[in-house]
Amino acid sequence: MRSIVAKTFVYTLLLFGFTYMSLVLVYKTGPLETALWGFALLSAGFFLFWNSLTDIRERSQNLSGIFSGILLWGALGEAAEHLELFSLPDWRMLPLLALFTSILLLWSVKKSIPVGNLFALGVFNGIWALHTLMINQYEYLGRKSTTTYPSALLFLFLALYFLKKAISSVPERSKMAYTVAFLLSAWTVLEYIWGWRWIPGPWMLSGK
Repeated sequence: MRSIVAKTFVYTLLLFGFTYMSLVLVYKTGPLETALWGFALLSAGFFLFWNSLTDIRERSQNLSGIFSGILLWGALGEAAEHLELFSLPDWRMLPLLALFTSILLLWSVKKSIPVGNLFALGVFNGIWALHTLMINQYEYLGRKSTTTYPSALLFLFLALYFLKKAISSVPERSKMAYTVAFLLSAWTVLEYIWGWRWIPGPWMLSGK
C-alpha cells in the first residue's frame, strides 16, 4: 500500500510542477496566450472534475479529483489574477474563502458529494488558503518579515506529520489525501525559501 503514497506524490508533483512552470513561461508571451492557456487549464480541470464523478475506479476518481483541483487553481487562481480579472488570494476574498471552506467541511462531514469531487474541491481550497496566507504576508509584512519564519516552520512540521499519516493510514483514500496534504505543505515551505531568495526559483524565469 505504500506504493500508492509514492505514486500519488510523483503524479501530483509532476502535474503541479508542470502547471506552475507552464504559467510562469506563458506569462512572458503575452495576455492572449495567457488567456488561451488559462482556458485550456480550466477546460481540463472541469473535464477531470466530471471524470472524478463518473469513473468507476476509486483510485482513478481520486487522482482525477486531485488533478482537477490543481488545474482549476491554475486557471482561476493564477492565470485570472495575472490577467487582472480577479485575485482569489486577495484579503478581500477572505469571506468567500471562509464560506467555501465551511461548505466544503459540511459536505465532507455529511458525505454529501462523491469522494473524487471532494478531492478536487479540497485541493483547490487548500491551495487557495495557502496562497492567501503567503501572499498577504509578503504584500503587507514583507518577504523577509519575522512572521514568515515561524509560518514556514509550522508548514514543515505539518508536512512531516502528513507524511507520517500517509504512510501509517490504511484506507487508500486516506493515504492519497495525506500525501497531497504533505506535498502542498512541503511546497509551501519551498515557496517561503524562494521568497527569501535563499535559492534560485521560478521567479528568475518570470523576471520578478
